[in-house]
Amino acid sequence: MFNPLKYYESRGIEYHLPPEKNVTRGWVNINCPFPECDDPSWHCGVDVRKEKFNCYICGNKGHVSKLIKEIERCSGKRAWAIFKSFKGGDVGGEEFGSPPFSSIPPLRRTTLERFEWPRGIYFLKEFSKKHIRYLVRRGYESNVLVRKYKLLATGHVGDYNFRIIIPFFEDGKIITFTSRDITDEQGIRYLDCPIDLSVHHVNYTLYNIDSVRQGGCAVIVEGVFDVWRVGDGAVASSTTSLTNRQLELLQEKELKRCVVMFDAGKIELRKARKIADNLTSFIPDVKLIRLDRGDPDSSLRKVDVKRVRRLIDG
Repeated sequence: MFNPLKYYESRGIEYHLPPEKNVTRGWVNINCPFPECDDPSWHCGVDVRKEKFNCYICGNKGHVSKLIKEIERCSGKRAWAIFKSFKGGDVGGEEFGSPPFSSIPPLRRTTLERFEWPRGIYFLKEFSKKHIRYLVRRGYESNVLVRKYKLLATGHVGDYNFRIIIPFFEDGKIITFTSRDITDEQGIRYLDCPIDLSVHHVNYTLYNIDSVRQGGCAVIVEGVFDVWRVGDGAVASSTTSLTNRQLELLQEKELKRCVVMFDAGKIELRKARKIADNLTSFIPDVKLIRLDRGDPDSSLRKVDVKRVRRLIDG
């Protein structure tokens, strides 16, 4: 039997048990991790006996490995391996409330102190023509981008084949990475470094945080391409919500201003407003930029980027 309690605790995910609100007997609930969901209070539950999950808000459901795949942002093969590694063990009393389990606040997600590249990833010595064409097609100067963000490329072999490897830094040191498929034909466009191989997983850090000036301004966007479009001072949350550790990283910068600019859409706008409200507790000036379409990477014109830059540099 899959043990969701041990899995959630190992990942620092807050969970809820019967007889709490929204939790059915025999289930363990969390906030839904799927990006299209606007779950206000742990409506995503795992049926421990059947090893299946269901979100009563967005309707996502299926085997627990599908939920793990979304949480870890990994391949189906790796999600299945993680699922099997957490099978067995006691999951609590009859209703998972005796003995009582306390909710675990999201703090540190791993015990690694130094990042090492995982096995199964094979780098090219330099960017191939395919990698360069991909970046140029998306409107970027490949040489500038590769040098500035220390990007790496992979070839046709390995677990991260035909991808651009995008390192995440904190204090100048790599702590994790994500990768982007350059073929647009693989099942997963973005494949992250697994949680257990990261110093901090992508969901618990902010991409490009080192570029934010102490006491300055930060622009929060969703993805790395959005950051590249805006430049220094922009950070990517990798999700449409902020974890406690991401909030702590922003607090440490003692910002005077922050701008939240998520992708277009009603759900994204609601989540952006919620984040902006949370940020007002420790940032004096918080602004929300609403996009009419697309995302910052695809919809911002040069004149729009200049306006955002003035907010950062002003």
